[in-house]
Amino acid sequence: MKIPTTIFTVLSILGSLVLQAQDPKITAPITQGCDSLTVNLHYDTSLSFVTSALWDFGDGTTSTDPSFDHTKKYNKLGAYTVSLTLNGTLSTTIPNFITIGKTINKDTINLQIAYRDTTGLGANAYVIEALYNNNHPYPFTYQWSIDGVYADNKKSFVHTLDSASLYNVSLVLTDQMGCSSTFTETINVQGSIEIPNVFSPNDDGKYDVFIINPIGNNVLSFKVFTRTGLLIYKTEANTIAWDGRLPSGDKVFPGIYYYIVEALNASPPIQKSGFFYIYR
Repeated sequence: MKIPTTIFTVLSILGSLVLQAQDPKITAPITQGCDSLTVNLHYDTSLSFVTSALWDFGDGTTSTDPSFDHTKKYNKLGAYTVSLTLNGTLSTTIPNFITIGKTINKDTINLQIAYRDTTGLGANAYVIEALYNNNHPYPFTYQWSIDGVYADNKKSFVHTLDSASLYNVSLVLTDQMGCSSTFTETINVQGSIEIPNVFSPNDDGKYDVFIINPIGNNVLSFKVFTRTGLLIYKTEANTIAWDGRLPSGDKVFPGIYYYIVEALNASPPIQKSGFFYIYR
C-alpha cells in the first residue's frame, strides 16, 4: 500500500519536529533563601505547542499548569528536586534545585547580647558579644551597630563606651542560606571599673592604699590571689581600700598578685580581673 504524498509529507514534518524537540530548560532567578521563600520558576522549550505539563516541586506538591512561568512558595528547611514533563514525553529533573534555610529565631537560639568590662585594653573598653546555642543549621555572619555606628563583623569585639549611659545595640545575623534577622537591645553601662596596676604600701604617704572607686550604688566584691591561685584576701564594699595586709594583719610580700573585682548588683554583671604589683 502506497502512502499518499500529502500524508507522507505531514508525517515527515511531525517526525522532524519530534526529533528536533528538546527537553525543557528550567530556570529561576532565586533558588536559595529562607523558609517562606517564593520562587518564580520558568521553563523554555523547543516545542511549538504544549498540550500538557506536569510540575513536581520536590515537596510533595505538583501542578499541571502548562504556563511557562510558575510561582511556588517553599516553607520548610531542606533541598528540593524540581522536575517538569511536557506533552508526556519531554522531561527535565534538577536535583536539589531549590535550597531553603531556616528563619533565625531569637528564642530558638537563646540569643543574648552581652557586654563586659575589660582589662588592659584601655579605659572604658568593653567586650560586646553574641551568646547563643547551636540550635541553627548554619553558621552566622555578624553586622553590629551601636547607636548607628558600624562595628566589627565578628561574634565578639571590643568597643569603647565613653561614659555611663544607655546604648542602643543592633545585631544582624545572616546565615549562608541568606536567612537574616535583626535584633536590638539597650545596654546600660554603669561605669568602668578602674584598677591600679601597682601600689606600694610602705607608709611613705604615696600609693600606700589600693583603691577602687565606687560605680554608682554597686557593691564591689574584691578578691586577691597569689600567682599560684591561693586566695589571700577578700572584701565587699562600695569603695575598695586595701592596705596590703592579710586578715591576720601581716603585710603581704612584694610581688605580683591576681585580682577579681565584681559589681555584685549591676545588671548586666560587671567583672574585671588581672594582675597588679606590690612594691615595699
